[in-house]
Amino acid sequence: MCESLMNSDPDEARNPEVLYHLALAHFNLKHYDSAAECLHRVLEGDILPEARAVSLGYLGKVSRRKGEEEAARRYFQQALEVPGVKPEIVAEIRKFAQE
Repeated sequence: MCESLMNSDPDEARNPEVLYHLALAHFNLKHYDSAAECLHRVLEGDILPEARAVSLGYLGKVSRRKGEEEAARRYFQQALEVPGVKPEIVAEIRKFAQE
């Protein structure tokens, strides 16, 4: 799905906010590979620390849903190590890691 967005509207395909919401839609539909693709594209953009941490947290959730526990742990750890993240976001990511 991210690829079709790239082909139809390259400007929107680079917009981290659009990609993030598309990733969440894919995640909720259990389209985990598409969600991961969009989240990786989000992380390529110039985004706030909170957006980086939450995107990494969702990559952890995606990995866990795909049975990739080691990758999930790495993503959760990376999310928790993003500097400058508000405490409530850190708490949300910790909750992700325990789901």
